[in-house]
Amino acid sequence: MNQSDNRLWIETDRPGEWLTLARPNPSMELMSVTGSTRLWTEVHTQVCMALVSPGQRGVEAKWRTRARTLTARPGSMMLIEPGDVHATQAVNKPADFDVVRFVPDVLENAMRELELAGSFHFKSPESADPAVAQVMMELVWAQADGAEAFQLAALSAELVSLMVSSLRQGLSESGIVLDPVRDFRLRRVKEYLRANLRQKPCLDELATELDISKYRLCTIFKAAYGVSVGQYWMAARMAEASRLLLAGTPIKMVTAALGFIDEAFFTRTFRRHRTMPPAAWVRLQQQNSRRPRSQPLANRA
Repeated sequence: MNQSDNRLWIETDRPGEWLTLARPNPSMELMSVTGSTRLWTEVHTQVCMALVSPGQRGVEAKWRTRARTLTARPGSMMLIEPGDVHATQAVNKPADFDVVRFVPDVLENAMRELELAGSFHFKSPESADPAVAQVMMELVWAQADGAEAFQLAALSAELVSLMVSSLRQGLSESGIVLDPVRDFRLRRVKEYLRANLRQKPCLDELATELDISKYRLCTIFKAAYGVSVGQYWMAARMAEASRLLLAGTPIKMVTAALGFIDEAFFTRTFRRHRTMPPAAWVRLQQQNSRRPRSQPLANRA
């Protein structure tokens, strides 16, 4: 838990163990737990990914599923399918971890949209794939920071795409070949996002318009530009906010113009992207712009 975590946490029946739950949409659930030594046991009805938070020195958990005893360490993921039983057998010290659960239809629909034969199954109940873990953490952090629904949807689609491409049983290697300049789909995505800075974009609508799966869309976009669809959209909003602020538009009007729920949320988002609150950022811009060329910069402490 930290200052940028806007989630409500509750202490469980175990002293020192804290838990938070969120359901960004009806098909996905997020759970985060800190300070846990509990021997969790569950019969799963959803597709579940549990990531032991990286950076925890010496943390180790023994768990059992599919007639196998496995060891989970920081940075590793437990991958569980509907019908599987997960039983933690031992935890050597208090641990933090995050869990993402999807209803099974999410993965089955992704398989169909990506024109992949068969049903989704994990090729192994454990993985330390860094790309999958990174996107999963980004999804959890975005929820903790109170991100927009569109950003969460984009990260969710990106995670599902990685699950299908990297963790699926029967994986067939196939690279993504595209030209970020000439590929009309990518140009159209950027045009659509910039045209919807206030009105929240819709991944399904965009994918339908381009006649491409939203999962493939999120994958090729990030492969081309190095940022997710949601990150690009928020960065475009911040660029427009900066332009409006420098033009003298009051913060309250900028907040409304770009569809933020309130000034506090806009200020927090702006500070994360520009490292300082809007008013301070504008003052710094104005002061530096007014400084005569011959005047030296003030020494920084």
